[in-house]
Amino acid sequence: MRIEPINAVMKPEWLALRVALWPDEAANLAGDLDRMLTDCVAANFIARDAGGTAIGFIEAMVRHDYVNGCETSPVAFVEGLFVTEPHRRQGVAQALVARVVA
Repeated sequence: MRIEPINAVMKPEWLALRVALWPDEAANLAGDLDRMLTDCVAANFIARDAGGTAIGFIEAMVRHDYVNGCETSPVAFVEGLFVTEPHRRQGVAQALVARVVA
């Protein structure tokens, strides 16, 4: 498995993973991608299996607004985290979170 920063070329794969996580929001999800790619306080990564297939993603941002459970600001916040069904329970999500932390 490898974890890569998301870039513009990856937008179709990223969008497909986002739709899998938030199917009820599918019509609105594509509009955020360009902004998220240029946001200097965002950390967006895709996980790929050995064959290069996208198997998960994480979106994290530095938030300055209120975040439930936090007493300080700013705070790093995971906005979205998804791993495809066949790859769950194999450390993919843990590796994605570790990459954001790093």
